[in-house]
Amino acid sequence: MTPAAAHRVVTTVGWLSRQPVSFQTQLLASSVLRTVAAGDLIHALDDPPGGLLGVASGHVDVLIAPGPFAPMLIHVGRPGWWVGVSSAVSGRRRCTELSARTDARILYVPTSALEAMAADDPEIWRRAAGITIRHLDEALSHIACLASSDARLRLIVTLARLADPPEIGSSRVELPISQGELGEMAALSRNSVGRLLSALAKDGCVEKRYGRLVIDPARLQVLIGDW
Repeated sequence: MTPAAAHRVVTTVGWLSRQPVSFQTQLLASSVLRTVAAGDLIHALDDPPGGLLGVASGHVDVLIAPGPFAPMLIHVGRPGWWVGVSSAVSGRRRCTELSARTDARILYVPTSALEAMAADDPEIWRRAAGITIRHLDEALSHIACLASSDARLRLIVTLARLADPPEIGSSRVELPISQGELGEMAALSRNSVGRLLSALAKDGCVEKRYGRLVIDPARLQVLIGDW
C-alpha cells in the first residue's frame, strides 16, 4: 500500500473522513506510513505517550488492563479507526495495548506535528477530540452490553460496534475473529455465541466462515431499532 492509497482510505471512512479537507491534507502531510506484521506489538500498556495512529489496512487488537484486572480484548480496530489523542494531549502513558491481528498498515502522526498545527489553529484539538468521543461511545456501548441480561442483544450490539467504520465499496464487513473472542467481548460463552450466530445467519445478518465473520451492519441496525 502506498501512502497515497492509505490516505484515500482514511479520508473515505472513519474520523478523518468527517473533517474539513484542509485539515485532512495538513494532518496527512505530517504522517508516516508504517508496516506491521500479524502479531507485532504496536504499543504496550504504560508505554510513553505518543502521537495519533490510524489504521489504513488490516486489523488491530485493542486490549485494556484497568486496575487489578488481567488484560482483556475490548475492540478490533478496522481501516478508518484512530487512537492516541488522549495520550498526545495529556502526556499520560498509554492506557491500551495495540497489536496487529493481521498484517496492517498504520499511519502515525507525531505529537509534535499536532502541536505545530495547533500553534496556528487551536481548533485542531477540538477536531482531534472527536477520536476520544468516539472511543467513549464505544466504551459506553461495551458497558451497556455487559449490564444487559439479554444475550442476543449483547451479541448484536457488539457485532455492530465491530463493524464500524463501514467497508469501502461494500455493504458487508469481513472480520477475522473467533467465536471465543467474540464471546469475551460480549460476556458470553463460546457455545452461546455459536448458537446465537447460527440464528443471526438464518436472518442474513452474518455469515460464518473459518476464523472470521462476514457482517451485514444494516441488518443488525434494523434488529437494534426493533428492540
